[in-house]
Amino acid sequence: RQKQKERFWGKVSLGQSTSFGSELAYGSAFVLGKYSEDLSKKAIGGGSNFRFVYGNEQIRQLEVVLSRGKEANAILVGEDGSGKMDVVLDFARDIMNGYINPALQHKRVMSFNTKSFIANMRSKQELETALIRLMNDAVKAGNVILVIEDLPGFIRSGLALDSDVMSLIDPYLAGTTIQVIATADNARYHQFIEPNNAIMQRFEKVVLTEPAEESLIRILEEVAENTERRNPIYFTYPAVTEIIRSAQNYFTDGVMPDKAIDLLVELTPSMLSRGGHLVKKLDVLQFVREKTNIPVGNITEDERERLQNLEGLMHDLVIGQEQALDVIANAMRRARAGVRSMNRPIGTFLFLGPTGVGKTETAKALATVFFGNENAMSRLDMSEYQGDDGLNRMIGGMDGTPGVLPVMLKEQPYGVVLLDEFEKTNPKVLDLFLQILDEGIFHDAQGRQVNGRNTIFIATSNAGAGEIREAMKAGVELETVKKEIIDKIIAGGKIKPELFNRFDGIILFHHLRQEDYEQIAVLMLKKLQKRLREKSINLIINDAVKDAVLFHGVDPDFGARPMTRAIQEVVEQKVAEKIIGGKLTQGASLEFTYDDFPELKTLQSVSVSPLDEALSQIPSEPVVGSPQPPTP
Repeated sequence: RQKQKERFWGKVSLGQSTSFGSELAYGSAFVLGKYSEDLSKKAIGGGSNFRFVYGNEQIRQLEVVLSRGKEANAILVGEDGSGKMDVVLDFARDIMNGYINPALQHKRVMSFNTKSFIANMRSKQELETALIRLMNDAVKAGNVILVIEDLPGFIRSGLALDSDVMSLIDPYLAGTTIQVIATADNARYHQFIEPNNAIMQRFEKVVLTEPAEESLIRILEEVAENTERRNPIYFTYPAVTEIIRSAQNYFTDGVMPDKAIDLLVELTPSMLSRGGHLVKKLDVLQFVREKTNIPVGNITEDERERLQNLEGLMHDLVIGQEQALDVIANAMRRARAGVRSMNRPIGTFLFLGPTGVGKTETAKALATVFFGNENAMSRLDMSEYQGDDGLNRMIGGMDGTPGVLPVMLKEQPYGVVLLDEFEKTNPKVLDLFLQILDEGIFHDAQGRQVNGRNTIFIATSNAGAGEIREAMKAGVELETVKKEIIDKIIAGGKIKPELFNRFDGIILFHHLRQEDYEQIAVLMLKKLQKRLREKSINLIINDAVKDAVLFHGVDPDFGARPMTRAIQEVVEQKVAEKIIGGKLTQGASLEFTYDDFPELKTLQSVSVSPLDEALSQIPSEPVVGSPQPPTP
């Protein structure tokens, strides 16, 4: 660069000086100058990182569009931080240096400060008068390329004063006297620009996509070098590449290279505060783990033990269903070992079976054991999205209304998403999940990419429940008729065959055994016992209260699902009456007897257990999926 300055006669140096003749040839944009910045003068300084990262493609696209005979306007579309204004600045620099189509020589790139302009307007009339004067002034100058940063924001600001600014500038866009470069992020482009055919006809879209990995490494190396010059810290090459990889895989907001640069900048003070001066790959992984709570980096001894015993830990919460637990545990180990594809979700499973046999409980158990908290599971009732507005509610609307799934994944990018009653949703929503289950990403209604690659998706369905029941009555092992059951579901049109193929595992859930119901009752009563213990009341769990729950809480068609309501209506109600009546105080013990449940006496007289009465038509083969009480 110093040698370039010394060679004042060179093309680049001469190009950076405006000739006396060109000053006389074009007019001055006095009004525009009040609300704009001359990027042509700013471009005389050092170059941006854009060309270094992306290359010349978008800059050349601008040159082609703006060299047209009419409607020579372009709109740059990309996420915030993708370098839209860097493209414009490098374009202005090419004009100054003479590396441009002759039709664009001597042009001045003026950035219109729309925020300052709007802030000074007090009425619709004042805004429209000033805007027309500004546009006329730019036309009279004869060599202005006008830059409108955040065009959708400018349109919205005008509407706040009841003014349609696009209708005012449209005649200028259609003519040949001025060229316009506008910018927009993906969301606002899809919301405000794309639906407007009049605007779309005036602008050629130029899209900024994320740069290639080689370019990202080069820019991160430069950022690392700048950081090293300012701080007593050094980055190894593996650390730089890991920063890029982690930013892409574990941070959902923002775009590259901004995400990687932000990660490097945040990592620096964290390392220095711990006395570290040499950043290695493991340091990056440790920082990512602390920031995101995602288990990356070396596996600790505690984590190793938990991973090796996932099946056993889940069996403490779920009875049976060895196949389901084995498939899930193996997927979790692959994910943690780093051998899974990072371009897909952690795992995708379809649980098929009757209501109330533990499909949801299995998903909760996975969240508890692998992610450390049952709250790591988010649930979507897919039957709520079967209407015509189902897709809009799922991914958001064109009016800017956020979609439930993008919000869910943004708030909890690492966890379990339960898609309950999957087959009952709108076909368009099912088509959306064709992409999500395969690639782990999708776009919301505003065009923003949503990342679900750090998520486990579990879909549940009652489809095939009748076939499962018939197979069990016939004493047939379900695995032997699994394909037949799936084929019947496909033939019924509930789930497409290509959707079945997107799941890592399809698991059939059996009906519950009689002893499973007893254990579920004990488990739920223990939860009530724990809540009462917090009030210094000791609930004694005996056969009487257990039989009452089983009598009221078991339904052959709904499995164990009614049991929660039974505990509320049969047990909690009696506890509440005793507390309110002053018969049960803090420090007391409560033990129910069969006298408290008259409905059980008839069964006792004929020596029939409450559970036998409720389950007289339930098969006795070993089954799966019921919650198991913890060890007392």
